[in-house]
This record gives sequence, structure tokens and C-alpha cells, in this order.
Amino acid sequence: MGRNGKSQVTPSEMRKALSRSGYLLEQRCEDIMRERIFLVETNTAYPDELTGKSRELDIRASCFEKAGPNEIDFVTGMILCECQNNIQPVVFFTKQPIAGILHCQDVKLSGMPVEILAQDAEEERFIPLVDFLEMEGYHHYCKGRVATQYCTFQAKKGQHPEWIALHQDE
Repeated sequence: MGRNGKSQVTPSEMRKALSRSGYLLEQRCEDIMRERIFLVETNTAYPDELTGKSRELDIRASCFEKAGPNEIDFVTGMILCECQNNIQPVVFFTKQPIAGILHCQDVKLSGMPVEILAQDAEEERFIPLVDFLEMEGYHHYCKGRVATQYCTFQAKKGQHPEWIALHQDE
């Protein structure tokens, strides 16, 4: 039974429940990604490797950029997204990296090719895709401040609750 003593949720209770959930955020993210020419799939199921249970990915978005002369030469970017509506704000602590250009090697890549055959006047050699694309010149991993830690807030239990900052693994 609901708080109103009825067995059916009221429209007002539905609005409140939806505003606390991640469903509306998921819809907004999907719309924004579609506007930016992403191929978007929502609510795709996958098996949890640890538990064997079925899990759901809120959004999987892909974009494709032509990367060579052949019909199949594309670079694909993919975003995997879990949408949660945080009741409390999240604070990101940032700092200037010591050697930002080195963070380009932290860019996660999967698929083929991992390396590109590069030719110059003297030799043919394979170079990492990150170097071939010269990502150090534009990728956010290599520019400006980087977030190194985050926290959110929770009220301590008690008669006069105080706020504590904490890092929840969820």
C-alpha cells in the first residue's frame, strides 16, 4: 500500500518518484547524444560476469568517423553510461597534471586496429593509434586540470545531524 493508504500510486507520487530516479536523466542524455549524431541504444541487457545475473546498461552510444581511403576505414567512439540522479551534489577535486601529455596513454582503446602502419621516408613501422591520431593536441586527458578524487555528502545520524563528506564506491 502507498502512503495514501491506497493500493495504487497517485500522479503526484509518480512525479516525486520519477524526479528522484535516473529515468528522466537517461531520457535527456539519450536526446542529447542523438542530436550529436550518435547511434544510441538504451536499456541493453548484459550478463554480470561475477554473479551471472542479468544487468542493464542505461545508454550505449557510438559515433563513427571516416579514417582512411577504404570503405571500411572508420574510427568508432563509444560511450557506456549509467544514469543516476544524485540527491546530493558530487564534488570533483582537480589538479594540474605533472606531465599531461603522458595521460594520452591512459585513453582506453579496444578493437581493431590498435596500431597503424606509418610510412616515412626511411622506414615503415607500426605506431599506437593514440600517436597516429595526435590525441595529445586535443584530447581532454592531455589538457588542463584532471579530476583525481571525488566525494558526495551524507547526513550523520543523530539528534543534530551534521554533514559528512565521503567517497561511496557505488
